[in-house]
Amino acid sequence: MTKSGGFVTHVQAIVRGTAQLPCDLTPPAPNDSVVLVVWYKDEHTPIYSYDTRGSHSTTAKHWQDGNLDTRAYFRIKTEPSILGISNITEKDEGEYRCRIDYSRSPTKNLRVKLTVIGNSLRYYNFISRLSNMELRLGYYWEDGLVWVFLNFAEEISAKRECKKTV
Repeated sequence: MTKSGGFVTHVQAIVRGTAQLPCDLTPPAPNDSVVLVVWYKDEHTPIYSYDTRGSHSTTAKHWQDGNLDTRAYFRIKTEPSILGISNITEKDEGEYRCRIDYSRSPTKNLRVKLTVIGNSLRYYNFISRLSNMELRLGYYWEDGLVWVFLNFAEEISAKRECKKTV
């Protein structure tokens, strides 16, 4: 729980990975709809908005703060909706708030705490010759334990050579 008494969803992401911050857009009342979603970082700084008001009622307008440098996207078709932030850095760690304004219902605020794992992160990129997919195999230390992960990146060109990143 936060100081204000609300619940916080906890999300983890690794450095250079993608964070997916959930935001349940379900209206509290039937026959209602979302008109504006604003994401804040550390309570007061707006970082992303999804706006369907006025002239944007048919095609929503997306805005993101310059510090995100086009790293963010908002997916409303997933359940719950997510704010994705790619190429995560340790500066992205913090508390985020999703504010949802509805056409009829009161505003709803949801909080997400993002923890970035990266100080002891090591990983290796390599290309599968069978599937032409880039794979990321890595490990990191946390609370005295070694965590191992395997990520599948987007399909890539066969011309790219294998590389080791430390």
